[in-house]
Amino acid sequence: MTKKARRPTEPEESLCCCEFVSHEGERTHMAACFCDCEHLDEACDRWFKGEAQKESTLSQVAAVVRDRLRVPWPRGARRVDLSVIPPLVLLPVFLHLAALHLLLGVLVMIGLPVLVLWYYYATHRRKSQTLFFLSLALFSLGYMYYLFLTEVVPRGDVGLLQLCTVTMGVVLTLFFLTLTKRDPGYLRPRPADTKNTVTNHGDPPELACSPRNGVNPAEQLCMMQSGRAKNQWCSTCRILQPPRAGHCRICGFCVRRLDHHCVWINSCVGRANHRCFLLTLLLFLLTSVQGISLVLHSVCPKQNVLFSLFYCPGVYTQYSRALCFTCSWYCSIVTGGLLYLLIVQLFNVSYNVTERVDRDIEALVKDCFACLMSSKTGHQALQPLAWSSKPWDHLQVDICGECGGTNKPKEATPEVQKICDEIKPKAEEATGRKFDDFNAKTFATQVVAGTNYFIKVHVGGEEYVHLRVFKPLPHVDEPLSLHGHQIGKGHSDVIGYF
Repeated sequence: MTKKARRPTEPEESLCCCEFVSHEGERTHMAACFCDCEHLDEACDRWFKGEAQKESTLSQVAAVVRDRLRVPWPRGARRVDLSVIPPLVLLPVFLHLAALHLLLGVLVMIGLPVLVLWYYYATHRRKSQTLFFLSLALFSLGYMYYLFLTEVVPRGDVGLLQLCTVTMGVVLTLFFLTLTKRDPGYLRPRPADTKNTVTNHGDPPELACSPRNGVNPAEQLCMMQSGRAKNQWCSTCRILQPPRAGHCRICGFCVRRLDHHCVWINSCVGRANHRCFLLTLLLFLLTSVQGISLVLHSVCPKQNVLFSLFYCPGVYTQYSRALCFTCSWYCSIVTGGLLYLLIVQLFNVSYNVTERVDRDIEALVKDCFACLMSSKTGHQALQPLAWSSKPWDHLQVDICGECGGTNKPKEATPEVQKICDEIKPKAEEATGRKFDDFNAKTFATQVVAGTNYFIKVHVGGEEYVHLRVFKPLPHVDEPLSLHGHQIGKGHSDVIGYF
């Protein structure tokens, strides 16, 4: 099945500083930002008439506002991301509020991480890009360094060497963060594919005669023969992915040896920037620990540095000391979170796996555990993990008798009927027929890096369609795929057709 991919129209001439190409692909000017907004006109018209607003109207109006909020820039106006503003305003307000009283400090130090986590999961579900976390990270680093220079250094407890150490740590952290923000290893399609406006959701193209994205013809042939080419073909980027590469839905690109998309740097972590990413984390942790120890030594000189974070008598008697103490707590919370991230990264590196593969294993283990709990053969002993030679290339794990094998056919459930309703258009296209009746009767499942559903579907009279549908793991954002079909009369064994 093919569909037209929307591409913005490329202007014949270069854009001036106040011109831009809108999200609808039209060339427009910043002076016309208040003109020609059908969605806003419709929303106002419904509001004046007292009619209910459509569910999509407000989101469309918000999208238009975000697209037209721009600043002049060479070669075209740049869009302003409003998500960078909240950290610049809220972080100083919350920290100064927490310095007023101990109870306020406790509430802020508990509520601030909760708000950040809530916003993270809210944006993670939408798979959308946001500069909120990058803005929070950079502003936190800069603001903490500013308070260190204005509140701690004037006390006279910080020596010149210690000040130079903290300053050098901040500079090196920003330097390696800049290197990390560069190309993480994006896979670029061939020029001929970039000019094609048709997105192919079917099989990959034929074998190329020249290396493509680091995959030479011999490796491509091996992938074709092993059946992995179809799984490694990205229909969005129109490229054949090398082993361990992945497509990031947030960035919209395929990345070599994709580890994960890090919201704190607003970029993917891949083969090209993984080392810089780890070095950035390490430098930040060392600088943060050094800064926290210097601040606590200055604010609570009579207490041990390890215990002064939990017990510092009289710290709230002076606002300046209370502010420094509050910032120490804030830095400690951030340091703890990034220390956990660094430990996870080092653990994955030691086992030569990426974060994506680690999540695949975790999700598969959960599926297998659920399979054991719900299966009648759940009393079978767990077998050792049967890994392929390269588990990151095609993850296949057999943990129990059910997983990796196929269970017995049983009556269809509402969930299976929902799968049939979703796969019906693809089944009609594959068979070349239209089905008025499409009711699932029996099914069997096979869990291998996802779930294979073997479903017997009644389509009228004594005729049935036997489908083989693959459902990816829950965290893999891919649609259902039809891997096989057979038309015939009723058959007790739905797997016998395949």
